[in-house]
Amino acid sequence: MFIMNVDHPVSARMAVVRTLHHRAQVVCSTPEILKEEQEHLKMVLKLNDYPDWAIHKGSQIFQTKNNDQAANNNKEKKEFKGFIVIPYVKGLSEPYKRVMEKIGIQVSFKGGTTLKNMLCAPKDKDPKVKTQNIVYDIRCGEDSCTHRYIGETGRTLEERFTEHTNVFTSAIYQHATQTGHPIAKLEGDKVQILCKETNAVHRKIIEGMYIKLHNPELNRNIGKIDIPNIYEKALREEGALAIKH
Repeated sequence: MFIMNVDHPVSARMAVVRTLHHRAQVVCSTPEILKEEQEHLKMVLKLNDYPDWAIHKGSQIFQTKNNDQAANNNKEKKEFKGFIVIPYVKGLSEPYKRVMEKIGIQVSFKGGTTLKNMLCAPKDKDPKVKTQNIVYDIRCGEDSCTHRYIGETGRTLEERFTEHTNVFTSAIYQHATQTGHPIAKLEGDKVQILCKETNAVHRKIIEGMYIKLHNPELNRNIGKIDIPNIYEKALREEGALAIKH
């Protein structure tokens, strides 16, 4: 069972509730047994951090599904101009789906972390500095300064950070030398990994979205892929791609 607060789409977590209620309806032979099983389901779901609204909504959806199915079949289906499948990223994918559906693009999510991914780990996870295929955020080392740089790389964070802080043409290096501000420590909280993405094109799109939304002072351009303004307004309204300070 999915724990409610893990990084799975809300639709997938609600499907768990509906499926369990369907199983109870099929398996239980008497109303008394069904009622007992439903109470047991509520207890188990609460133990897995499902809030009351999710438990109630999931059971309601199942109970009304059969009654509404015939009516829904008669309704005109919404026409979409296209269809895309994207990886699920908590806090980003669902707002993005709503944005795309407003302009006629149907969106589905592909699975993220599975039980196999969690249990089958042949080697230790890389520390932050050795992590590859990332979008990253480097802030000025001076606490009173808000300047930052957002970028992406297929190499390790350590390699890219070394380039930023040792090459005199780098915006981070130049900011430090011109202001006298210290450069942030690689292992500190002023250097963050915003996301991991092995697909280079997807990574550049995510980088462009972060730059569009946060307008970092040390970035000299809009990133490798320009994000249309329509997405900026919609993603701001949805509160997506926030950066923790």
